[in-house]
Amino acid sequence: MSKGQGVIKIKMCMPYYNEPHPMTKESVANVIGWAKESKEYDVKFTKYFGALISNNRHNCITTSSEIKQSLPKNTDYYLFIDNDVSFTGSDIVALIKHDKDIISGAYHRRGYPDTMVCGMWSTSPDKTVKKGIMKAETHLTSKDSGLKKVDWAGGGFLLVKKEALEKMAFPYFRHYIVSDGVQAMETSEDIGFCINAEDSGLEIYADCDVKIGHHEAVTKGDTLGRIYFDDGKMELDTNFNIVPRNMIHGVSGLITEMQSRAMGMMSYYRQPVEKEARDG
Repeated sequence: MSKGQGVIKIKMCMPYYNEPHPMTKESVANVIGWAKESKEYDVKFTKYFGALISNNRHNCITTSSEIKQSLPKNTDYYLFIDNDVSFTGSDIVALIKHDKDIISGAYHRRGYPDTMVCGMWSTSPDKTVKKGIMKAETHLTSKDSGLKKVDWAGGGFLLVKKEALEKMAFPYFRHYIVSDGVQAMETSEDIGFCINAEDSGLEIYADCDVKIGHHEAVTKGDTLGRIYFDDGKMELDTNFNIVPRNMIHGVSGLITEMQSRAMGMMSYYRQPVEKEARDG
């Protein structure tokens, strides 16, 4: 979509389980303010709390209980961000200008400043593609530059056209069980998204010149609080019932709301609903 077609509508989607990094809070607030001043972009922000990230990502898109192939018309792009990245409005514009269905900014793996969270599937000596086998994936590096076609990208700063999502089978972010005959593993939800996109005939790109900050996770003592946002302002809601981490992980034999929801959704998301089922 070009600027000549009117205001570009972007829905910024953040799943979270731990408290968002201060730099992420600042980035979201700044981008919302930047969009209001630009008059060319309409940025809405939504977030969803929970233990199951794939569920959170979907609920950022829509909380409708109905599975529909057609998404709301008031959104041109979905920008998926993690709760530990930093970015600017210029970063978003740079990705939009490439006019790609799916495109990521370049951010490094935490603790590995030269390794980006995007790259290609690896192949074995017999050219068998090890799609989704995490240890076999190759990564772009800090030495790469420009626009690159990739097989996979993380969901930390991922811009997706609405029409691209409509071409994909739901759930968009899913967990696959993959094997290369030697090892088997369950993919993360963003790797599953990339496999789903590829199977739907879509291509994924990364702009290595759009440098996104990737920060260490933030914890607050031994508690986990929900974060509430209001017009770009974000604070830890200390009035919310804070749940000790040992309860979250069931050490005390207690099952929290988050665990119950995660277990309830687990079987649902292990059974992908294909596009044909929704077209009827």
